[in-house]
Amino acid sequence: EVGRRFRYNLTLYNSKDNSRALFVPLLRRVCQRSGIRVVAKNYPVGTKCHTGIVSYPISADSVVGIVPMVKHAASTMDGFVPYTQGSGGVSLSLHILLADAKNKFDSAQLYLAARSLSQALQLSQEAAELFQKVTDSPMHTSIARCMDLSAVVLFQAQEPELAASHAARSLALSAQLGGFDCHETLSGHASVAHILLASDPALAIKHIRASLYLMKLMGGTHYIEMVGKCHQLGNIYLERGYYEEAYAILKYARDKLVVNDIVMEGVIARSTAAALSGMSRYKEAIENEKRALSIFAAVYGEDSELTKQTNDRVTNYTKLAVKKGTQSVAEDKLRKEEEAANAIANQILHEEDEESKKRKKAKKKGRPKKK
Repeated sequence: EVGRRFRYNLTLYNSKDNSRALFVPLLRRVCQRSGIRVVAKNYPVGTKCHTGIVSYPISADSVVGIVPMVKHAASTMDGFVPYTQGSGGVSLSLHILLADAKNKFDSAQLYLAARSLSQALQLSQEAAELFQKVTDSPMHTSIARCMDLSAVVLFQAQEPELAASHAARSLALSAQLGGFDCHETLSGHASVAHILLASDPALAIKHIRASLYLMKLMGGTHYIEMVGKCHQLGNIYLERGYYEEAYAILKYARDKLVVNDIVMEGVIARSTAAALSGMSRYKEAIENEKRALSIFAAVYGEDSELTKQTNDRVTNYTKLAVKKGTQSVAEDKLRKEEEAANAIANQILHEEDEESKKRKKAKKKGRPKKK
């Protein structure tokens, strides 16, 4: 409709083969800039659209409402932000010009870099208290940043439960302030997943999948971090022995996503080979490992330690494939012998049954008839 009205083509979005941008991120961006709120569902975007009574894929019923948008020169966010009423809501996106709080937050970061964790934690909590007193509300981006910093400090201090609690609170604040599809929420999911990976891997996987969904929603399949995140998720499945799930996510990253880094392509091929080896599909594992070997040899050289390790893995997979082939031949031979033995036994049983029937008939003929 935009192209028809203004007589130009949206070449970035209307490409049929491999568009640089996708319709769903475009729809999200338009709604953010204009204040339009639509129902959260899977829209079949990319199809025809008619004006008038019929309107699809987005109809008038899909629009929940329109939120007024405001822009402030001292806002921490770029562009317009939704307007909210209330004393706390007025300052949600504004910079807080409080030198004491800023100094405490900066000092906490310096102490964290110097590994003085107790001082860093104390200063980050004091900065959060100051920000909350100024805004008269716990809902502010600066408070979320302080909680995120506290989570990092607690995680490095070997306090995973407290770190996960602070990271979850920071994630909740980011989702309430910027929406579930903002960059702060995306990084919050990644932080929570990193903290929970050792203690609760199932919940960590959920947060990683949420990160993948937000990446695809905000930037499409061309989002540069999607490949690395898929590889991380595949390695988590590999470490826990879920080889089929690992192969599925790695195959998706290899076939469906754009892998611009050739080294990452080799790393994915190597992990895919490990997943295939876990499923005893050694022939395909050898092919993927050889692909990784060619990439590493071209990038790092033949004498690289990574290239040598990959070459050793190819040799190991080859030995496993030969061993599996030998076992398969032996199992086939044993199965054939068992089938032959069963056939002979069935034949003997059949002959015994026939002989038994003949004897019964002979006995009946030899009996004298009753008068």
